[in-house]
Amino acid sequence: RGRSGRLSVGINTMPVYDKRYGCDPDDDNYRVYVDKIVELTKRLTGRDADVRFFSTQPKDDNVADDVMAILNDGRVTAVRCDTAETNHVLLLLNTICSFDIVFATRFHGSLLSLVLEKPVIAISYHKKIASLMNEMGQSQYAMVFEDVTVDQLEKKFIALVDERSQATERIRLAN
Repeated sequence: RGRSGRLSVGINTMPVYDKRYGCDPDDDNYRVYVDKIVELTKRLTGRDADVRFFSTQPKDDNVADDVMAILNDGRVTAVRCDTAETNHVLLLLNTICSFDIVFATRFHGSLLSLVLEKPVIAISYHKKIASLMNEMGQSQYAMVFEDVTVDQLEKKFIALVDERSQATERIRLAN
């Protein structure tokens, strides 16, 4: 549990389709992704989770900032980890260790969380992420980027909270 005694959830965003990132820019698809993360954050905080956005690459901060700008209406409390918390591997690992559950879009957001035996819901933009989740006994928590809905993410979160100790044990055994 986080410092507040509430569930601590880390969200690792990725600038998929973001024109600032340069890979297949598509403003409409980027906005859909950001809107999904915004709605997911609202639902998680509505379930009394402490939500923190963390980056594993510098451009990830842009996405977190875009999400935070939309959430900045005072009704949702979520924070973005300071870049100083994640700009070195040991600091990043320490940050991930502070989470009970992780939502990750980047491959290494999923990989590092799993190495640290943290349950992950992976928003899989590439088959390598689904493959990793399968190898770690977590295939039921690999969601396809383009197809995933916020309802599905919330349902997976509820399921993972309920079976967190079993999921952690499967991850431990797979490591």
